[in-house]
Amino acid sequence: MKRKQSSLSPAVADLVLVRRQRIVNAPYTDRLAFVKYQSASVCFKMVHDISSFFLTSGLDRHELIHDPLLVSLHVLYARPFKQRKSLRLEATIVPTEFQITHERLITLRDRMHAHTDLDGPDITDGVMMNELTAFTKDGWTKFGISVFNPSAEMHRQILQFGRLPQENNA
Repeated sequence: MKRKQSSLSPAVADLVLVRRQRIVNAPYTDRLAFVKYQSASVCFKMVHDISSFFLTSGLDRHELIHDPLLVSLHVLYARPFKQRKSLRLEATIVPTEFQITHERLITLRDRMHAHTDLDGPDITDGVMMNELTAFTKDGWTKFGISVFNPSAEMHRQILQFGRLPQENNA
C-alpha cells in the first residue's frame, strides 16, 4: 500500500515527528493524563458548541435535528466521566455551582440515551422520561418517548462550565 504524500513542509514534518517522539517517550502515566484531558477538552468543546447553537438558533424541539443534538450533547458531556478508570475524569473536578447540572446531564446520558430505563426520573409533574407517548392528529397516531428538554438556563450553565477547563489551562 502506497503511503499518502504529506502536505506539510519538511521543517513542520520534522517538528511534528519530534513532538510525537517526545509524547511516545514520555512516561505512561503522563501519556494517559495527556489523552484523558485532551479527549475531555474535545468533548467539552463540542458540548459548548451544541449549547451555543441551541441558545443562538432558537431551534424548535419539533425540528428533526433537535433530538439528535440533545443525544449528542448528553453523551459527549458524559463521555469523559464514563471512561475506564485510568482515563475517567473524577466528578470532583466539577465546581459546586455546576453539580446539579452535571448530575442531570450524567443521569440523562445513563438513563435515557445510553440505556433505556423505564423508571427514568420525573421530567415535570409526574411525567417520566422514556414514557411511551402517543399523539393523534387527523386520525393518525404517532408514538414517541417523553424526553427532557434543557432550558436556556441549563445551556448557559453548560457554557460556563465548558469554559472552565480552557481558563484553567491558560
